[in-house]
Amino acid sequence: MNRDRIGKYQILGELGRGTMGEVYRALDPILHRQVALKTLSVRVGPDEDSLERFQREARAAAGLNHPNIVTIHDFGDDGGILYMAMELLEGRDLRDAIDTDSLRGLDDKLAVMDAVLSGLDYAHARDVIHRDIKPANIHLGPGGQVKIMDFGLARMNTSEMTQDGIVVGTPNYMSPEQALGERVDARSDLFSTGAVLYELLTGHKPFEADSTPSVLYQVVHRAAPPVRRWAPGVPDPIVAVVDRALTKDRERRYESAAQMREALLDAGRAARGDHPVAPPLPDSSAVSAPSSPSPSGSLSGARARRFGSSPAGARSRRSSFFPTVVRASVALALVIAALALWFTFRQTRPPEAPPGRSDAQVGELTKALVATQVQLAQRELQDKNWTAAVAQAESALRLAPGHPEATRSLAEARRRLAELDQAIAAAREQLATGDTEGASVQLSHLLELDPRHPAAAELSARLNDVFRSQSEEAAASMQAARDEARAAGVTDTREFRGAEATAREATDLAAREEFADATRNFLEARDAFDRARRAARTPAAASSPSGESAAAARPSPSATSHPPEEAGARAPSSPGRAPEPTPLPPPRHFVADKTTVTTPSAGALAGFETEDVRTRRPPRFAGHMVFEVVPPEVRAGEPFVVRIHLVNEGKKSVRIRGIDLSTVVDAERTATPARPLAKDVAARSRALVAEFSSIWSVAGAWALEVVVSADDDEQVRSRLTAN
Repeated sequence: MNRDRIGKYQILGELGRGTMGEVYRALDPILHRQVALKTLSVRVGPDEDSLERFQREARAAAGLNHPNIVTIHDFGDDGGILYMAMELLEGRDLRDAIDTDSLRGLDDKLAVMDAVLSGLDYAHARDVIHRDIKPANIHLGPGGQVKIMDFGLARMNTSEMTQDGIVVGTPNYMSPEQALGERVDARSDLFSTGAVLYELLTGHKPFEADSTPSVLYQVVHRAAPPVRRWAPGVPDPIVAVVDRALTKDRERRYESAAQMREALLDAGRAARGDHPVAPPLPDSSAVSAPSSPSPSGSLSGARARRFGSSPAGARSRRSSFFPTVVRASVALALVIAALALWFTFRQTRPPEAPPGRSDAQVGELTKALVATQVQLAQRELQDKNWTAAVAQAESALRLAPGHPEATRSLAEARRRLAELDQAIAAAREQLATGDTEGASVQLSHLLELDPRHPAAAELSARLNDVFRSQSEEAAASMQAARDEARAAGVTDTREFRGAEATAREATDLAAREEFADATRNFLEARDAFDRARRAARTPAAASSPSGESAAAARPSPSATSHPPEEAGARAPSSPGRAPEPTPLPPPRHFVADKTTVTTPSAGALAGFETEDVRTRRPPRFAGHMVFEVVPPEVRAGEPFVVRIHLVNEGKKSVRIRGIDLSTVVDAERTATPARPLAKDVAARSRALVAEFSSIWSVAGAWALEVVVSADDDEQVRSRLTAN
């Protein structure tokens, strides 16, 4: 938009642009202040009702006056361009803070969410719903001030005021009811807030996929991966708040932002060990009103005002605040033990005892709960989640002091954590003194204890050259774990597929001679394969579906795993003369790209009726392509063969309808005739589907592109390149 002025505002420059319009730095010539001027991509109909609706909702957003909400100064219509003049902020948004991992402390993260919930509580009390809570709409000021941006703008996008086919909101943070086009209320904002908190704690979005339809499908039908899968150290009370906020059924979420805020505050205090206060129950009447203080009187008058109370209302609440504190203090000594036991029960969500349960029955319930906590602690020990194991063992010991198994688990986890700290400190000290050999020993110990520890990446980068042999040993141990997992029949689990991805990444790192990082990834993949195997309910036979042994039937991780090079180079010889060495060009080896699956258009996904999700259906083929190069490295003039295997990780057979091969040499593409060598790939097996052979004579860039046409017009693609 090339304009010098919009309304009364003089345009000074562009600040950014997005799906809802452009944002400019502008000058208010009357008040002589700079503002952020946002133009809205909102189509208002020519009728007076549509414009009046826009003005009414814009006025509601402009009426929000809260320290955690960006102030809207003005709005208007300039020749069909709708605009809003807002407070100009310095700093950055939460999206940038998450991407740069600059909010590392739990207290800092909880403080941001506390401010967001404070602003939401204030707005919801005035019947204003945001509808697009996400990290990019949360601003972090230089002084620690948190402000929600674009408040009320998403609400303006009603079905009669948006462009056709635009889904209101951001799919990764959208509530299920919003994704389905149903009526939304304040609890929809709380779902989005829970999604932001999930990402802030884990570094991962709760719902991730390659396309908008797939994301929306997960939002509506799939539970988010457990928080502790990505962040094992997050305390259980915090996890409980996230889980409740992300409940699909809005009736089971928090009733208000005030209730969720109090739950998060209590969970934070419990995580710090201040006192065992439980998050409020869903039917708690104490927090049913969005702006009322908690029954314990923990809200001061200033804090009540942050929730949107008027000064008069704050004074009236203060008059009843101090008697409440006195009564609560007298009762606290009597109920503290019961609160502690109740809170521990809430951590693991045991079945609630019906009224009238006897003391003996309660005792049995406690024993069962302790046994569960001990089992969880032992599982965390097996998975090398030492911090999580400490938390589980301590939970069991709070209920059953001196429990022998819990005591042993706690001691083991603490010992491992101490070993971890000692290995990190020793490695850094030895690196500082130039003892790379000693540092590599300590790093090897660290990788065995916890290959996912942040210090592992830091130290690996400084000790790369020392890790060539360790990388080979780690690859061998990873392969053994992979074979055991395959024999257990867990190849269709998410944990196994994640381990496969890590193993492929490790193989590529080793091919690039990044041996320290390769070692770390091999060991991480090994541990993931072990976790997948332990999670199997019934171990499977150690043979593949085709009758071969698992070791013989397994696909190679990629084309970059090579045998040791042969000693010496072959040189031509002639009678009567000693062989003279002939310089040879370096051998070429091969790297496989990630496999992709494309599907034909399938119209609207069930449950989603907007144009935005009328794209492709999710692929039905589950698996990947594997290239086997013989020999693994080739030199000029040598013959070589590329065997192309298709690995079917799904539960149904896949029919092969055709295959296309193309070589790309220095950007020139040549199609190569090919016919499928297999008609079907059985479930959970692999098959040789094509072969390509030639004499190596390429000095420049070379690639082999493969497209396998399968059932339902799906195309499985991959690419093999020479390095």
